Amino acid sequence: MILIEGSEISANGPHILQIGIGKPVRPENDRQKVIDRITKQGALAIINHPNWQSHFNHCPQKLLQAWQGYTGLEIYNGVIERLAGSPLATDRWDMLLSEGRRVWGFGNDDSHRPEDTGLAWNIVWARRHSKKGILDALVQGSFYASTGVEITDIRVHGRTLEVKTSNAQKMIVVTDGGQEVAKKDGKRIAYTLAGMVGTYIRIECIGNAGTKAWTQPFFIEGGSSGTKPPKTKVHMVSRPVRMTGSADDPLWKKAEVLSPYVSLGSAEPVKYKTVTRLLCDRKYIYAAFECDHPDPSNLKTAAAKGKSHSLYTDDSVELFARIHLRRSARHLYWTGPGANSGL
Repeated sequence: MILIEGSEISANGPHILQIGIGKPVRPENDRQKVIDRITKQGALAIINHPNWQSHFNHCPQKLLQAWQGYTGLEIYNGVIERLAGSPLATDRWDMLLSEGRRVWGFGNDDSHRPEDTGLAWNIVWARRHSKKGILDALVQGSFYASTGVEITDIRVHGRTLEVKTSNAQKMIVVTDGGQEVAKKDGKRIAYTLAGMVGTYIRIECIGNAGTKAWTQPFFIEGGSSGTKPPKTKVHMVSRPVRMTGSADDPLWKKAEVLSPYVSLGSAEPVKYKTVTRLLCDRKYIYAAFECDHPDPSNLKTAAAKGKSHSLYTDDSVELFARIHLRRSARHLYWTGPGANSGL
């Protein structure tokens, strides 16, 4: 057994865990100074339980975004199970990862009572059975956090990430913004990158009675969140477009056509062919959507008229774009998202 010293710096600000302690660090109000002093002596700085307390905001996200040099944060803190707030902080983690931060997720007990032990732990793959070997592995993200699910193997084969466990019941693939792009019942998952992808993927393994394990993120070179979205030139017309529910106005012949669409998170074509046509005048942007659905009568349209906040519960279309208008130009430049999805 290898003993690795630690200290929780808790006075005067959000709590920070110092692992591989050299000299104790003063709890300065400026937590960046605390992190700098920890890392200067070769120790690791871990941000503790960001969603602790009844406001679920022990450590504001703006601080997590501003601080530099910390190794990771607690994505699970066991003692918070019996305190106010949430023991989970995968939401904070995904926000940081989506911004390009490379920080690791830790699971810790934070034991204050005898019953606060064995709640969470980190399984490390170290090249050397030594304190330095373990700390080096933690810095490199060569570990996973768990509350009871055992991961037995993690491998990358080309564009496929394969994770095996001994006791998971469900496997979930998570990418930018916390999106769940794939799920599979059972102890194993093999997820292959295809088409439009994010900047990272990680796997959540769900076991019996709510137990979990979390892999570290696997970063994707050239992921869609790190690239410029496509740009489309939209024709500007001289009169308003007649919106009748079908593209029967002759102006639609001048429209920019956006197609084909692919399913979000893959290169597979959408199940039903979907086409978007775009026009604009000096006052409005016009969009026409066509979807070759075999049975339009069975589309769900339950949201009450005028209740736009609940339209997403129906079979509907959502349009996201950044729009650039050029003065004295005859076109509008429409910068769309990096991935599209149809019905």
